[in-house]
Amino acid sequence: MFNDLIYKLDKERLIELLPKWQQPYFSDVQLNFNRESLIEYIIESKNELLDNSEFLAGIVQKLSHEEYFNFIESTKKLNIYLFNKSKLVDDILSNNIKIVQKRTLQNFFDYEDKAQNFVEFDLKSISPISDRFYELLDYQMFIKEKLLSILESNFLLPRVLIHMPTGTGKTKTAVHTLIHYFINVKKNNGLIFWIAHTNVLLDQALGTFENVWSHLGNKPVSIFKVFGGKDITELTSSESSGIVFCNISSLINLKKNKLELFDNLSSRTHLVIFDEAHKVLASETSYVINSFMLKKDGYVNKALIGLTATPGRNIFDEDDNYRLAQFFERRIIQIDINTIDKFSKNDFEYVNQADRDSKIIKYFQDRKILSRFRREILDYNFNQEFESLLLDRIRIKQKFDDYNSALLDLFAINLDRNVSIVNRLIELDRECTPTIFFACSVEHGKLVHSILKAKGVKTSQVYAETSKQKRDSEINDFKKGYTKILINVSVLTTGFDSTNIRCVFIARPTKSIVLYSQMIGRGLRGPKMGGNEDCLLIDMKDNLERFSDENDAFSFFEEYWR
Repeated sequence: MFNDLIYKLDKERLIELLPKWQQPYFSDVQLNFNRESLIEYIIESKNELLDNSEFLAGIVQKLSHEEYFNFIESTKKLNIYLFNKSKLVDDILSNNIKIVQKRTLQNFFDYEDKAQNFVEFDLKSISPISDRFYELLDYQMFIKEKLLSILESNFLLPRVLIHMPTGTGKTKTAVHTLIHYFINVKKNNGLIFWIAHTNVLLDQALGTFENVWSHLGNKPVSIFKVFGGKDITELTSSESSGIVFCNISSLINLKKNKLELFDNLSSRTHLVIFDEAHKVLASETSYVINSFMLKKDGYVNKALIGLTATPGRNIFDEDDNYRLAQFFERRIIQIDINTIDKFSKNDFEYVNQADRDSKIIKYFQDRKILSRFRREILDYNFNQEFESLLLDRIRIKQKFDDYNSALLDLFAINLDRNVSIVNRLIELDRECTPTIFFACSVEHGKLVHSILKAKGVKTSQVYAETSKQKRDSEINDFKKGYTKILINVSVLTTGFDSTNIRCVFIARPTKSIVLYSQMIGRGLRGPKMGGNEDCLLIDMKDNLERFSDENDAFSFFEEYWR
């Protein structure tokens, strides 16, 4: 019945069925949707659209008297609406219709709930870490040796921050260091905690550890997962030793609810590694890390290692940036290009390199460890009324570290802007350019996905609300090339590596140097790290606080650590 009804309607009536936020795009002359493409989109997207009350009510309204009568007769649970179509429509729009009745209505239109049809798989089996990457490169070895000199010193509770650009192997360098420390210094005894805010980061660290341990480990090791629904009960034994991968929220809950176990684990921990360390100043986070690092009588001495590509909080709050430096005792380990070159190049090469550009990102681009960016600014009709609204909102939020959601919503609903975005994404798909797209919001991402789908472009989309099964399936489709466009908001800014990315498309304006660095970092992996020689970076014309190049973003916070 659903398909028969859709095929009867002309283009204007089809557009009227769509949610109001979609209608302007399907009417837009530039996007040039015809009746056939609209029918194909609506039929293919019926599961998503029938969950929308506006669409469902619109479908009921389009039923002829005979169709409506047959529909009610075949659906006994809706008999209260037998002679009153308008009441059914009103109840759908006001969400007064009971869930069981709404599902009955949807099922009549061939609705299928596909929520359970995703196949669970192990992400590591899709993109295994190549064995040739388990060994350290010269600059990674340099970081490891400097770090070990601190860990093996007589410092009491030392803290240190590792500052390396995205794509140069922070995780692998830290994993090599902790394995050396665990085996050679601690003789496979005690605990080492790897802590992060997201399960994605923890999955990445765990996969790297398993790969490197398979080459360097001296005997079986216990790995404890305290994330993704796993708890910490296996660690209750005072004899347990091994590596713990723990979500920060799990550690916070442990401190609140099981203080005795929290103290017991702290007493046996030799080393804490905190990923994305610029986030450590959040009040609950800093409190629980400081508590875990306390050394009481009978506790072993422990060290704290932070990992980050951006050793600062934001460009507007100097106090926060200084606080971060103080949290790690102003002890920072960075890549020393001159020292590395002095030992890795012969005298002739080193002398002739003396006047080269010392910018670290460019250095790694020259070595093909990082890719080079080709920059493109995407323009659109930036009319005076829109510009005035933006300026008003910016003045209100001027002192804060990034734009608020209300301002981002103005960008997200701008028709001309979105038409430019969609047309450029269609070109990228046609050119088979794997692209990660950063939207202004979840609603914006879904809008772009819907329009692209209607234009025949298959996309993957991942948001914070996306289930793990669905997320893994969408990422798998992108990595294997089934889709060329991967849409997200901020969930893939950290802990996500896909070596096929050839374009980073930033549609989300930002003033945050940390966020901007994280977004462009998704495309920085060069050929020697399994990535590409170059990567296209597309910025919108209105990314008002854009940084001129990736070197500036990396070196911005150095003064706070001097």
